[in-house]
Amino acid sequence: MAIVYEIDKELEEIVPAFMNSRKKDIESLKNFFAEKNYEEIRSIGHKVKGTAGSYEFMELSEIGGRLEKAASDHDDGALDKLIVEYEDHVNKIDIKYV
Repeated sequence: MAIVYEIDKELEEIVPAFMNSRKKDIESLKNFFAEKNYEEIRSIGHKVKGTAGSYEFMELSEIGGRLEKAASDHDDGALDKLIVEYEDHVNKIDIKYV
């Protein structure tokens, strides 16, 4: 089932590049998790938390914040689940420009 975000039409030109970056994050997160590179995971989470919020992707921003915290805490159990949640969420996003 799609996760519908209503995004301001003024962002229509820049949101596709933002979403492409989020899709690239998925493999990066998986690789960094396999390497136990918590700092890179924390950095991605922090970036997503800020940029997703500014582009009105509030749920994605919240997942980014949880990724950032779990990486800071070196919480492998939470990170494993959050990376799956992130991937699932990003892949289900349906954007409606309003």
